[in-house]
Amino acid sequence: SLLIIVVLGSSVWLELKQAVEQQRAQNVVRVENQVTLLENIFDAEFSNVVQDLLLLNRNVRFGSINSLLSQRENILQSWTDILLTHNKYQQIRFIDTNGDERLRIEKTTTDGRVIIPDALQNKAKRDYFIHGMQLETGQILITDFDLNQEFGQVQIPYNPTIRFIAKHPLGLIVINYSLIELFADLADVVKDQIYLINEHGYFLAHSNI
Repeated sequence: SLLIIVVLGSSVWLELKQAVEQQRAQNVVRVENQVTLLENIFDAEFSNVVQDLLLLNRNVRFGSINSLLSQRENILQSWTDILLTHNKYQQIRFIDTNGDERLRIEKTTTDGRVIIPDALQNKAKRDYFIHGMQLETGQILITDFDLNQEFGQVQIPYNPTIRFIAKHPLGLIVINYSLIELFADLADVVKDQIYLINEHGYFLAHSNI
């Protein structure tokens, strides 16, 4: 009897082990499929932003800052139309070679209106400006993820941001791309909690963040 019980117990244990391993394998496949899906979404989304940025860069055809500023209203109106049709775009800016913002529009976090800030800022010390100025004319830079800063202070509420930068002969054209809406869209797609980690091991998205 003891032998039969041991044999039966071993059989049940093996079945349970196989069931657990099968479930684990299914979970691995499910997660791999979700990761592939998210990669495709990122690639498609970011490719669209790059195309918009290249178009913006081609449309700013001026030989001097003064000639650029003389068309200020027309440029800002066309940028406003872009911001209003892209819910993830938060700012579009032109920054000259000294790091001074010359043109800037932004979307409010409360009602989505597009505004023209009264005070422009100098961004010469920001990493994205320094790296952007090292580009060749027409080249594109997609920055690392960070929290948006205004006048040297992290924006509250937090606004996780990636900057898409195009090198222009007179400076840089920058699209600030907010990740808040993108993270929400990704969560809707996979129907699970999403934890995004960069190559340095830092969380970009977490259920407790």
